Amino acid sequence: MRYFDERIFQMNTRVFHYGLNPYELTVYSYLVSCAGSRSACQARIRTIANACGCSESTARRTLHELQAKGFIDIKGNVQMLKNGKHRQTCNRYYLLDRSEWQLPQ
Repeated sequence: MRYFDERIFQMNTRVFHYGLNPYELTVYSYLVSCAGSRSACQARIRTIANACGCSESTARRTLHELQAKGFIDIKGNVQMLKNGKHRQTCNRYYLLDRSEWQLPQ
């Protein structure tokens, strides 16, 4: 595998106190590694699944679990086509502030 954009990223260590399962921790880490200065990244489900070593359905489910726990917000992107119609493109994922994270029960 060839790495085009090898970067080092930092992540808040408090994430380990919130009872995330391995998929949630992996997907969240991937989003953190891709996020720019606005704490947002745009990625396809297939890309996330491949990078995290899981199926697309597991990646999709995990993203919704992270959203429910207050770690991320998901916004759909729509592209306007030349014929005036719209189509769904890959989502944008926003990393939320630690104050919005929900403690495990």
